[in-house]
Amino acid sequence: MKKIRFLLILVILYFGLMEVYSDLTALPGWPVTLSRNAGQVLVSDIDKDGDNEVIVGDGDYLYIYTSTGVQQVYTWKAGGMLQTLGDIDNDGYDEIAAPYSSRMVVLDYNLIISTGWPQGVPGAPVEAVLADLDGDGNREVIYGETNYLMYVKNGNGNDFPGWPYHAESGTLCTAVIGKLKKHTSQYFITNNMSPYMYTWHPSGEVYISWYMFDTKLIKDRSYSSRSPVYADIDNDGEYEIISAHHDATIKAWNSDGSFANGFPYRLNYGTANSVSIGDVDGDGHLDIVVGDGAGWVYCVSGDGKPLMGWPIKVWDSGIENSAVIGDLDGDNEVEIFFGSPDIVWNADGSEESGFDFPQYIGEGTPTLCDLDKDGNIDIMFGCDNDRVYAFTSGKSYNPENIEWPMFHHDKFRTGNYNSPLLNSPSNKSSISDTLPELVIWNAENFNYDVYIYTYSFYIYSDPEFNTVIDSATGVIEGSETTSWTVTVPLQDDTRYYWRARPHNGTHYEHWMPIGKFFVNKSNQIPGSFHLISPPDNSAVSVRKPRLKWTESVDPDGDDFLNYRIEYSIYPDFRSYESAESLEPDRYKFPDSLSDGEIYYWRVRVTDSSGGERLSSETFRFFIETDLLSRIKIYPNPVRPGNDLIFENISNGITVKIYNISGDLVQSLREEDGDGILIWDLKNKAGVKVSSGIYLMEVKSENGTRLEKIAVIK
Repeated sequence: MKKIRFLLILVILYFGLMEVYSDLTALPGWPVTLSRNAGQVLVSDIDKDGDNEVIVGDGDYLYIYTSTGVQQVYTWKAGGMLQTLGDIDNDGYDEIAAPYSSRMVVLDYNLIISTGWPQGVPGAPVEAVLADLDGDGNREVIYGETNYLMYVKNGNGNDFPGWPYHAESGTLCTAVIGKLKKHTSQYFITNNMSPYMYTWHPSGEVYISWYMFDTKLIKDRSYSSRSPVYADIDNDGEYEIISAHHDATIKAWNSDGSFANGFPYRLNYGTANSVSIGDVDGDGHLDIVVGDGAGWVYCVSGDGKPLMGWPIKVWDSGIENSAVIGDLDGDNEVEIFFGSPDIVWNADGSEESGFDFPQYIGEGTPTLCDLDKDGNIDIMFGCDNDRVYAFTSGKSYNPENIEWPMFHHDKFRTGNYNSPLLNSPSNKSSISDTLPELVIWNAENFNYDVYIYTYSFYIYSDPEFNTVIDSATGVIEGSETTSWTVTVPLQDDTRYYWRARPHNGTHYEHWMPIGKFFVNKSNQIPGSFHLISPPDNSAVSVRKPRLKWTESVDPDGDDFLNYRIEYSIYPDFRSYESAESLEPDRYKFPDSLSDGEIYYWRVRVTDSSGGERLSSETFRFFIETDLLSRIKIYPNPVRPGNDLIFENISNGITVKIYNISGDLVQSLREEDGDGILIWDLKNKAGVKVSSGIYLMEVKSENGTRLEKIAVIK
């Protein structure tokens, strides 16, 4: 027995101590110790021997380890904290692009520097993105540096035509690449070259650029914004550009440079890190995850609204790394993990038990993988204590349930949530065909030298994806789009939901964000509705009033109705402004209207087939911000048998009545629109008040008016 125990101890020592952290177990041979603080971890079978290797730098040295923590090779002066993998010379093996000091180094799987490299830069290079911009089968190396240049290099180190680009200043973040406008086959490159964001054509010509910061909100403009990403967060069939900024916002732009609906989204503190993207709550729509410098973690939907349970205050210090999003506990639902803090969150913001990591983790974004290829999910990260950790939860590794597995999404560091995108029918549209053709823009295939895609299509009768009406698998990818025609006739006046996902020959990849359409063979216009407030001919005390009306009901059952506000200073609307409402029954003006002006307004509702109805009435309101001064309060003094009258009082104005001791006696609020409030000299208990002096607090959105009233008996 002693001999067996001794041999067991030797085995454990040989493979490294297998530390256990609750339900987590350190993989054999891990952790390993570097010469200094460990950077981001990459996992790949870089030498094509069938086993994964680990690539990691520590700021000086670049290391390659086996899956069991055995050091294979290392080299000095190539060990930046962030590496990128991809075949740039078309030899069938991945090269490593490693920024170090004032040069970009490219090495093969033996850490031998490739021909044409390293390439020097004026400042310090940032992590590269690898992608084939010109379709010649070789990936280009795309990176910026901290002074003022943005580079695109061929695999041999030569400049790609049109590059480098000389910007106003440098960058501290990684670029993102993809077909930003899906109706073109051209790639776009986006990066922050602080304080500007640029999007370039591959030729080096600027497609669009804009100044990123609100100077009223940020004091130190020297801070650089974080790495941008591409994802279709509003399901319009084109990517949005999403990034966190040091003016305490998450910004999301459409491909034309305008803000996406719901953005910018305000954070609690300015120094947010790079965002991560994924369908966190499983509703078929993409969400944004980020941590900020005040210790808050956010999970925001694609329309700029926080998911229920978020944001979460973790601690008082900043969160310096970005999140990974994937199924860590084998329940087929994704979780969120930053590494530091060492907490795993569910979609609703609750903490997932069973994940007790080492107390000090550091600032490196984790990597989700199956390091030892045993079918279980592994979690790797580098730490500021010079160690690289590898843990397994013993739960099944399913790459189909991994939304964002590492920093900037993939080993090419594209920053691209490369799902298929909706082409037609357009989202929330109405169609007359009961056997429609469903068309997607193909997913980006940055791993083109390994596999080609086929697609699966599904159409559902419910937004929870419980009832499949029809489906198809193995649909061959087209040149830019892929289509499938529904084979089961759909019902008239019925809503349907559909999506598609690519298969790479081994497993499925990201779902297309859910699409919706309405089958309507014979369209009827939306039903009648009525304006509510401000009441007709009323005065309002704010220059950004809120309009309300009743919802229209579509006779066809179409819930994809669009409401547009039309307002004018002319009663005949010979000239007017209009704005789309994101709510079905209300709208608040984002900009101030003119004080002292009369405005006329109406609402136009349109269904997805083009049928429309105009509100049956037109209301008008008068902007008068100093409403309190026009209120008449009489009689004063007030005697028994009389009431105290408040006249010319607008909707929403409140009156509070206090006795001389400061006790609240009665509260009144104008809500019926007649402009009059009456105090019957009774307190809240319905008892007549005694004689004396009473203080009236008359309050609107813009201010407070105080008056003394004498009650005499």
